[in-house]
Amino acid sequence: MMQVEATIKELRPRNRNKIIEAKVYRSWIARDPPGTTEKDYIGCYISSGQADTIGDPNRDQMVIRKVEIQNLNRNSIELTLWDDLADKFEKDQIDALEKPVIIAVSSCKVSRYRNQLQLSSTPATYYINPRIPHLQDYRAEYKELFNLNPPLEIVRQPYEDKEQEKLRNRFALSVLLHQIPKTYEGVWFTCEGTVTSINASRDWYYPSCTTCSLKAEYNDGIFECKVHGPLEYPSYRYNFKANLTENTATSTIMFFTPKANDIVGIDCNSLVASLTNPDPRDIPEKIQQVVGKTHIFQFQYNTSSKQGSGTMQEPCEKINKDIPQQTQPLAAITYIPTPAESTNIQATPVTATQEQRDTPPALEDTLAKQSSKGSAADTTKLTSAK
Repeated sequence: MMQVEATIKELRPRNRNKIIEAKVYRSWIARDPPGTTEKDYIGCYISSGQADTIGDPNRDQMVIRKVEIQNLNRNSIELTLWDDLADKFEKDQIDALEKPVIIAVSSCKVSRYRNQLQLSSTPATYYINPRIPHLQDYRAEYKELFNLNPPLEIVRQPYEDKEQEKLRNRFALSVLLHQIPKTYEGVWFTCEGTVTSINASRDWYYPSCTTCSLKAEYNDGIFECKVHGPLEYPSYRYNFKANLTENTATSTIMFFTPKANDIVGIDCNSLVASLTNPDPRDIPEKIQQVVGKTHIFQFQYNTSSKQGSGTMQEPCEKINKDIPQQTQPLAAITYIPTPAESTNIQATPVTATQEQRDTPPALEDTLAKQSSKGSAADTTKLTSAK
């Protein structure tokens, strides 16, 4: 392919043969940018979305498709297929194959989205059940793992239809409590449950910055935000835990401002102002009245429960009959199962007869040397949940 010299303004997403001359003014190594080296990856095919188009319809448009892959540590990574690979991806045929289905991706790029690593197919090639020496070993390991605790079929994108959204990723709490939270980080689930009790062992509110949600520290008679400095007065935000029960399963769920306002029926600032001597450990009657109420909740796993920390929590909301157009977080499951508990679910074993495709020798050598398990550090780097 002949290379053509161009400027940055002349570059287009579909260009493959243009080069530019540039000068690096600053190296952002401190931000730990993903490497540009092409990587090979092998794991278990979990699911894939429909092909979609992005870009200006009046100019260049690209076809895109998302594929979820898991390794043996149940860490998920999202593979993005582009253009021809996305358009010609045989989703129906692959979904119909006997599980587990092994997928190998060669020469893919690693990128970062919302602090999570992702794989991009440009200019990668994928192989379904590739002919590599350890294929049957991989399939046997995945089959054993998935028979104990089958992966959940997840819909990551929200539905436009409100009734469908109420049922998106509807799984019993008894099932969710035996999953590995990191596997479904950022995934929204729904359930219809009842608030059975309020946790009185932790603060039900905290003073926060009026600009951000960080906890405001009280020093020498002055409230101060670590980011925005001294405050004339703080804001107060809900941050309480409750037990959510569905049938025989119970989980801890966290409530945050602003969506907790809908559950309690009053915003936190107003509730604190209405109390004579507000105490963060003394649960007011207004919050106690939440107990016994049944709602449809939309929530996600909480992988960081540090109170008032700078880590952005994205737990979920109560879904009413009319779902607001812009949903905001309200509650999150914080239960993390023990290894013993994660093996309670049993499934019927299945036999292994799969359609296979040839794998180039170079890729075969690389993948044969890889272990799908890897070390804890290695698999963490490949975790992604968009």
